[in-house]
Amino acid sequence: MAYMYFDDKFGTLRLDLVPYMVIAGNHEDDGKNFTDYQERFWMPHNGYGDNQFYSFDLGPVHWIGVSTEYYGYYYLYGEAPVLTQYAWLKNDLAIRTGWLDMPGLEPLYLQQGMDLSFWGHEHSYERFYPIADKQFWNDGCHTPYAQFADPAWPFSAARVNDYGYTILTVQNSTHLHLEQISIEKGETAVDDIWIVKDPAHVHSEALSTRELYNLIEIKDSENNGRA
Repeated sequence: MAYMYFDDKFGTLRLDLVPYMVIAGNHEDDGKNFTDYQERFWMPHNGYGDNQFYSFDLGPVHWIGVSTEYYGYYYLYGEAPVLTQYAWLKNDLAIRTGWLDMPGLEPLYLQQGMDLSFWGHEHSYERFYPIADKQFWNDGCHTPYAQFADPAWPFSAARVNDYGYTILTVQNSTHLHLEQISIEKGETAVDDIWIVKDPAHVHSEALSTRELYNLIEIKDSENNGRA
């Protein structure tokens, strides 16, 4: 979808095959204020007029899509989109229940009990261990510390540079199963984990404490160890 006319070809291959939700990336701006993105895609309209952040419930999961591009293009569009999205997000997080998946923004994560986050930019797959109560900073995609070819940091649990896709299966209110499938390796799983929450898990207030990851257990199905 990034380069305008290319999506005419890519979109025809995708539209009739699978349902999908999209979030704008840096190429969707392309110097034209995300116009192409806004005209092509119509996400749940419960966020803001430009269609770049929204939420919806699917089964026991509350999904939130946010735009980190408001920060990257702050110098062009000012603070209004940033403040509008943040205020909307605080309200949305306050009323949600169930699993919480959010591909985008912090520091509300621990305060509201976010369970899982998906990010995109590097065109590769990487999974982190839980890093609650710590902060890691970089300068975006141009910092040398963000290069995928560099040695993995200790908080990196898995790295795959193959073409592939991720399957997330929501088993129930306490069990998630995540598989990373490699096209180059015959559509086999190259990363496979279960994320399990304690049945007594309590959202929000309990998750804002330092005991956060005493309540969340991540089981690696390959070695049955604890991440």
